[in-house]
Amino acid sequence: MANSLLVLDFDLTLVTPHTFRELQGIFGVNPDQGAVKDYVTKKLQSNEYQLINSEKMLALIRAVLYTDNYVAITSFTHYSGAIDAVLNHLGLSKDEIERIKIVAFLPKPDEQKKFGKNNHIRKLIDDFDASDVDIEKIMLVDDDQNNIEKIKRDLRGVVPGITPDGVSGVLVPGQDNIVLRDRGDYILEAVTTFAANFKTEELYSFYKLQLARNKLQVLSNLDWAVNISNLNLSLAKPQPSEQSARLVLNEILQKMPELDQYLTIAQSSRGGYTVRVSLQGAEALLDDGTPAKAKRFGRQGQQVVQFTPPRPSSASVSRHNRPSTAAVLSNSVNPTPPRPSSASVSRHNRPSTAAIPETSSQNGSITFRHNADGSGIVAISAKDTSILKALPTVNGKINKVDSGFEISFSKGALNPEIIAELINAANNVGLSIRNNGDKAMFSAGVMAAKADKGTNHKI
Repeated sequence: MANSLLVLDFDLTLVTPHTFRELQGIFGVNPDQGAVKDYVTKKLQSNEYQLINSEKMLALIRAVLYTDNYVAITSFTHYSGAIDAVLNHLGLSKDEIERIKIVAFLPKPDEQKKFGKNNHIRKLIDDFDASDVDIEKIMLVDDDQNNIEKIKRDLRGVVPGITPDGVSGVLVPGQDNIVLRDRGDYILEAVTTFAANFKTEELYSFYKLQLARNKLQVLSNLDWAVNISNLNLSLAKPQPSEQSARLVLNEILQKMPELDQYLTIAQSSRGGYTVRVSLQGAEALLDDGTPAKAKRFGRQGQQVVQFTPPRPSSASVSRHNRPSTAAVLSNSVNPTPPRPSSASVSRHNRPSTAAIPETSSQNGSITFRHNADGSGIVAISAKDTSILKALPTVNGKINKVDSGFEISFSKGALNPEIIAELINAANNVGLSIRNNGDKAMFSAGVMAAKADKGTNHKI
């Protein structure tokens, strides 16, 4: 099974200030890593060393680990004990830390410039190969532009088996743009890119749930757990009765009335009753540090695409023909991914692609306003009734309205296949396409539409 790997830099990516020079002056080049770990731990406890965006970084690492992918730390340093100290201080469990690989060694300055982190990553891949783990895609998050450029340009020549679209890098803003770094924009970029490019179905949702859990625990003064399989939050300690769970729910609503429609009471598999918060409730809890409430923009004016892409079946999408996708779209660029082989990608397991950028058209527009359960409305703004003839036959009721037409769908009637057919028909008659509905279903429809039309499709 092919897997994806998130590689994190250490100094000025996980921790500040740059620890290497100080540690070199104290411990030399052959350090006692236990002593290094103790020293750095004390520095962290006294706030002389500080974690960078610890809450979001913790959520990112856990999201990758718990979606069956891999995390590694690479650093130009002799001091792996410092990395151990930071991972502990970050709040990771012992089991989580044991799943994170660390490669720390110090090349000569000219080798750092020539190869960047590529030799560190090659060592990682060798370790994975020895464990019979097949790494297909790699993302590096680093504060050094040279390291990012080298992995994008040269890594495929260093590490055999990496797919053409399998390498990406996210630059951590430096002191010249400390606001972006402190705000964590680069972590959001990493999450959305990893989720989209690496076909990791639950990662983006898990990331949001993890952030919401941290906030909910503070606001409610209760311990919450993230349910990966159901993508929700639930009380870590079930209540003995439904009535007591109801009391807890009411106390939560007094503090957070915005959660009213997102709270439910359910029987716990461990006995008793628990209170659950849906993924939509978790999104409602988050402030604009995440894209849950409004569009967010990363560095250089790039719009961050917001969706949870479905994971393609490994049995039907081979290692060498997976279509590439873009998680970050330039405002001025409209990329079209290559058409996947119809023999290897079925209509029902196509990987998702980025959402369609909104376009304008004098012929009119088609707007999707649907729910995740397949109900909702598709609105067509066009006076010419002949446009309806170009639309596919769908299980929906067509109504004439002042602005044009509306197709109403009952629960379960709308799905990605129908969305794809509507998109292609709209494109054929020159309608602009907009989505105000469920992003995950629409994204699946977009991918199906693009695959049907091939690389010449104008979406």
